[in-house]
Amino acid sequence: MSIADAVVLAGAMAATWWLWPRFGPVTGVIPLAIGHFFLFCNVFRIHRTKELAWAGLCLVNVVAWAGWDELWWPGILVVQTPLTIALIAWEHDRTLVPRCPGPTDQWPPSRLSRRTAVTEPTHTRGGDLHAASRFVGCLVGTAVGDSLLLIGEGLSRRRIARRFPGTLRHRFLLGHGLVSDDTEHHALVAQCLLAHPEIVDAFSRRFAWRLRWWFLCLPAGIGMATLKACLRLWLGFPRSRSGVASGGDGPAMRVAIIGARFAADNDQRRAYVDAATLITHLHPHALAGAHAVAETSAWIVRGDELPTLWAILKGCSDDSTWGERLAVLRRWHDSGDTVDDLATVLGCPQHVSGWSMHAVPVAIGAWLRHRSDSTAGMGAIFRCGGDTDTIGAIAGAFYGLDGGEAAFDPQWVSGIVDFPLSVNVLRRIGSEFAASDARPVRWAWPLLPVRSLVFLTTVLIHGLRRILP
Repeated sequence: MSIADAVVLAGAMAATWWLWPRFGPVTGVIPLAIGHFFLFCNVFRIHRTKELAWAGLCLVNVVAWAGWDELWWPGILVVQTPLTIALIAWEHDRTLVPRCPGPTDQWPPSRLSRRTAVTEPTHTRGGDLHAASRFVGCLVGTAVGDSLLLIGEGLSRRRIARRFPGTLRHRFLLGHGLVSDDTEHHALVAQCLLAHPEIVDAFSRRFAWRLRWWFLCLPAGIGMATLKACLRLWLGFPRSRSGVASGGDGPAMRVAIIGARFAADNDQRRAYVDAATLITHLHPHALAGAHAVAETSAWIVRGDELPTLWAILKGCSDDSTWGERLAVLRRWHDSGDTVDDLATVLGCPQHVSGWSMHAVPVAIGAWLRHRSDSTAGMGAIFRCGGDTDTIGAIAGAFYGLDGGEAAFDPQWVSGIVDFPLSVNVLRRIGSEFAASDARPVRWAWPLLPVRSLVFLTTVLIHGLRRILP
């Protein structure tokens, strides 16, 4: 928002306040017109034809109420708001990129005609992978793992086996999937990274504000550490003091994109991971888990050999607990045992907790054991129970970095029906990392409170179902 925009909005509010006692409800036309003009021209960039169509329907709506000898603005807004949301959704979907690029594609074509793609020597087990495909896969993979396994969050192995037998598929919302805060935070970090890819302090400042506004959208299922940190941010605590002493896996699920972006820059990678972590979590275990995820992501992008990964992970932290967990992970990998066995030896025989020293080793282990088969890897994580959505989100990012969106069952991707943070928005964000003049992507974030209400209702329904045997 520019200074001119702020002046116009403030002037409209002042004029409405001054004129209402003199002219009555008709004065409400001022904030209605100015507010929607700002919304359509500055926030969502609605096409002129659609904007005029909305204006015509709004005029009919207002005249109809005036014909009843009363301009009742709550009623007018009840009629007009669904039209506004539908128009934004229509225009939003029309501008989205419909697919993930292949290795030889220029993507998106309309943008690369005037922008130069960033090329980088990236390698995977299957050969070169287009830079855009890798970043898109990272974000879409997070959404896939998050939404697909969200239905099992907090459940034990036994209950998951009893309630969800058969093929792994979306079950959260009538056979479709919704993402949780795991995907939302990863997208927020990606957007802030696009805005400030060189200055860590600017990135941290922007991320802090994004967390504040995200918190006001009343997200369901927010972790306790993140909840406390967001409250501290709104109470005026500086970013350096907003974090709490928690070793949870909240930061680990949002830093894979940082590892991929700075795969060749150790200093920047560590600095950005620190910034993205300490704003909510201060415990060394949380920091070790976040660095492990980022380092694994960077290792995938560089295409290094497996033996180097263990040395890299060991350097993530000097904490003795992390060293012990890493040793367990490596012995398990060499033994060829199942992911269930890994969870058991880590101390999680019934379900995997949200502690970083549990969740991150299981995510890395499941991906390594089933690196060429995301169906087997996600299924193994799901069967372990516990914090399935976060562990799935981390592993999903690894699969996406390794093989792009093609690493996943197409039905898993198409089954995600979330909005406004849709799969196509994630694709657009990921594609920006392959552009020479990368910048944050516009999306319909003001609709998040409405979406949060839908998500919360669904969560409560599942909660009531869990009360039953």
